[in-house]
Amino acid sequence: MTINRAGFLRRSFVIGIAGSKFKVSRPRALAKILPWVVVGYSLVWPNPSSAFYDDLCFASQGAKWTIANCLANSSPYCSITNDCVPASCGANPASEKNLTCNEPVEKSFPNGEQDSLYHPRSMIHADSVYLLAQAVGLDGRAAYFIAAYGDTPDRAGGQFILMVSASGGGYTPYEDPLHATIALPDLFRGSALGSAIHFPLFTGNPRKIVPDSIHEGISRLRSWALGDGSGNFPTPCLGGLTFPSRPDLSYFQGDKCYVSSSDYSFEGGAYHINQSPNVSISITIPGGASSETSFQSGDQPFSGPSSKPFSATDKTEFADDLQGLLNGSPAKFDGVHPVPLALLKIGVYLHSLMDRVSHAPVLTPLTVPTTSSSSNFTGAIDWIIPHSYLHFEEVGIPTLSSRTETALSLAYDELALFAKQNPEFMAPHPVITAKSKVVPALVNSVLNQRSAAARLSSLEKLSQTLGYYPLTQPEPIVAPPSPPVRPGCGRTESGSDTCQ
Repeated sequence: MTINRAGFLRRSFVIGIAGSKFKVSRPRALAKILPWVVVGYSLVWPNPSSAFYDDLCFASQGAKWTIANCLANSSPYCSITNDCVPASCGANPASEKNLTCNEPVEKSFPNGEQDSLYHPRSMIHADSVYLLAQAVGLDGRAAYFIAAYGDTPDRAGGQFILMVSASGGGYTPYEDPLHATIALPDLFRGSALGSAIHFPLFTGNPRKIVPDSIHEGISRLRSWALGDGSGNFPTPCLGGLTFPSRPDLSYFQGDKCYVSSSDYSFEGGAYHINQSPNVSISITIPGGASSETSFQSGDQPFSGPSSKPFSATDKTEFADDLQGLLNGSPAKFDGVHPVPLALLKIGVYLHSLMDRVSHAPVLTPLTVPTTSSSSNFTGAIDWIIPHSYLHFEEVGIPTLSSRTETALSLAYDELALFAKQNPEFMAPHPVITAKSKVVPALVNSVLNQRSAAARLSSLEKLSQTLGYYPLTQPEPIVAPPSPPVRPGCGRTESGSDTCQ
């Protein structure tokens, strides 16, 4: 381990991809930002990458946990009782370039990365999605798994740990096994191939953020979650890249995931991970310096062999394997049946869609090959404005970035379509709230409050006023009682009597 000139630790690490190992050398802090990397490179960048950053952090105080802003929990810059970011800082160019504003944000931003210490979560990806899912009429149990899997891609361990209100005040981890989530570490922004979820590729206008199958890589995840209109739910691809059916068509509309090497031996005919890096990304950082990195194409992996608590197999799990993992989980949608894959899919898709909105200021269009399918794709990320400060503008300040409302509005629309397509997940007596009533309320009365406790309390009150469960007290999942045992019979582990 060495120190580079900027004072950041540099280390080598080994990642496993589809059975192969690649040795990568990169700055320590960058491990949280650009985990696509499969070749060595040198880049100094101190900020982690978290679209709609984890704004709720919980600190252990004995048996109870207290709540704080993740940006107000890092000594010596700030503490639980000392908010380090001046109240005058906001969503405007002057604040973005003001060291008084962006330096304390940058210093305390990594708190959201410390899953085991603070159990952080995003009120955008988790709490707000839970409310919006119920607002379109979905059952509170379905809404929970959508929100849980919507926050999972930001979890280093690959699993969502919910913090709920504790009796007598404070918060506590929710340990009900019926609400458990499977681990999806290959979606994490710090995993080798997870950042394709958080930085979706596109070829059009970065400001035109819509589910666009021609220009947006996010459209592939959308088709996986919502279908392509023909009853087909195609497998997700890294970055959304596919083989175009004709050279003049979009690289986001093909039937199969893109790979550059025709010599690669694919497992079972599926397009898994391509061994040759073929997407080059240029990163511009404050000061004008830039560097290059690259990542691979192929099928999007979800759960690697290092973290699969509910599977005995030792292999990377792709989309086709996920229902099997859900079947082996202790979680039960209705207390009896496994969690349907459809809820996981819409949650993961919404995370990527909302990250596309959040990262819009730094993404530039991808340049696609013009000659042959072996050509490289090239794109860029422009982080001239401190990356962490862009996310600070989205939650917890009086006037939020317009990105927050845009993301919530898109999420509502997609959840409404999902509810229409999947009536089996609707509440028995749905209470539907118009987008015009719920999204502005979140933006103007909830998410713009600086105090984490006040922000979460306001969301709880809004949820209850509208007739919904808040994520701090989710709808319970109750296993039905086992039928009585007939005389002379015992009971099996599954709950049935031994005479059957």
